[in-house]
Amino acid sequence: MKLHLVVLVVTVVATSGRSSSLELLGNNELQFATSCPNDADIRPCECIVSSDGFSLDMDCSKVQDEEQLKAVFQADFPTSAFRRFTIHQNKQLRILRDGTFNYVTFEEIWITDGILEKIEDAALSDSASTARNLIFNLNNISIFPFSILSNFEELLSLDLRVNNLQGFPKLTSSTLKILYLSHNPLGSLPVDAFGGTPSITDLHLSNTKITEILPGTLQGLPKLRNIGLGNNQLKELVENSVQCNSNTGLVDLGYNELRTVHPNAFPGKK
Repeated sequence: MKLHLVVLVVTVVATSGRSSSLELLGNNELQFATSCPNDADIRPCECIVSSDGFSLDMDCSKVQDEEQLKAVFQADFPTSAFRRFTIHQNKQLRILRDGTFNYVTFEEIWITDGILEKIEDAALSDSASTARNLIFNLNNISIFPFSILSNFEELLSLDLRVNNLQGFPKLTSSTLKILYLSHNPLGSLPVDAFGGTPSITDLHLSNTKITEILPGTLQGLPKLRNIGLGNNQLKELVENSVQCNSNTGLVDLGYNELRTVHPNAFPGKK
């Protein structure tokens, strides 16, 4: 007797008139094809379906203000799990407010090259179990909810380059690998700055007005590969300033004011 794999395709029509494909796969799992909200309900945002039909992106670059953005996510969303959210070169949005995204989640959030100043404490919380990349570069952010990062189970990269963050943030994330804080007026680098981020591989802190690196600051980072500390105000590297390991490939200290580099300033680097 020969057994044949049968793929059953059923069209399910919701009461709203929308339809989606329901496939019975070889492993007996049911999978719905993604579908966008009605275009008119989410204007001026745009929902884009991937070529395979199983990923959604949302582009809200043309929103006029915070209220309009929040209103978009009050629409009926047949699928709540999105891949990417984008706002690029928007010159109206200054605050990302709590509850903006309602129940919609994202794997990536990109708000770039705008005038964003503040992200409220719970604005990103809906995506705590899904977000891998949080990208907010080229804005004017001075308030960011660093305290909630420990809740993000899949977070790999955080990019806050070219903003207005003053004072080094308290960071806690067991998954974070890539951190961009370059071009922020941080002013100092606490000795315990990375005690809560043991998985860091790439650390970018150029042009942050750092004046010293205290011994032990970079200890406890066994996966650290690249360290960017260029364009700062470093004058001296004391012993154990830059803790390296076998994975460390690049330590950028260009365009500082270094006059003294003590022996063993780079322990672990051969």
